[in-house]
Amino acid sequence: MSTKKKTFSYHYLSKEDEALIYELVDSTLKEAPGDSNQTRKDKENRRREFEAFKKQWSTDRPTEKWMKRLCYESLPELLTISGLSYLDFLKHLSKDPDGNPFDIKWASETEAKMCSCCDLLSPDHKEKVLAMIRRILPPAFENSDFESMTPMNRLAQASFLRSYCIGETKKQSKELGVIDIYMQRFLPYSYSLMELSLISYMAFHFDVSPHWLLGLDESQTVLAANGNTEKIMDLFCFLPDERKQMICQAVQTAIERGGAV
Repeated sequence: MSTKKKTFSYHYLSKEDEALIYELVDSTLKEAPGDSNQTRKDKENRRREFEAFKKQWSTDRPTEKWMKRLCYESLPELLTISGLSYLDFLKHLSKDPDGNPFDIKWASETEAKMCSCCDLLSPDHKEKVLAMIRRILPPAFENSDFESMTPMNRLAQASFLRSYCIGETKKQSKELGVIDIYMQRFLPYSYSLMELSLISYMAFHFDVSPHWLLGLDESQTVLAANGNTEKIMDLFCFLPDERKQMICQAVQTAIERGGAV
């Protein structure tokens, strides 16, 4: 989800994902034998903030309006406290629907290469690459309605824009073993139905950027080194394969000739 303030209800993570994230944060903030005095003080302060965070967000006792549990909207605060990243979380959590570990990665070698190349570009050249992609890609892929959509609804809409066939997403969801998430996507709190641990799996198989699927802005990164590259990749992933290869090759050639860094 975007780090900008939202006006809708909180969207909870599964209890299993919550437990694994807290386990990772606990492990990260534990003192290690080789820690310097400054590192120990930093970890102590972070642990204190972490305990306060858990009291605020994690309890089995419901309040008048909502049950407290770790949610997508609270993740940016936890990232700041822990010093971890979305990539750290996803590496620790990611799995397929059968519970097997799943690597977080781009859906193709072309996308991986494009991401690496864009990370090397100057800000000005990144803007030029983004503008080039926007000239090729239909404006519908940047519709502001995407900002308020849950991940499954994002995927369904993007799939329709790509194939102009509503049934294609349902078919693919069934093949991937996530048909329950697809069928329940319009239910209240449906954001919870796509567990954070499945984001990597879904992004890979639907060929979208995990950064885009999480609804993040340029202040947060997942697979890229900076937010401007993530913005490029959010749109680049929607392009047809031949266009991806063409643009990637152009960027790579510009870097090799020394004119784009």
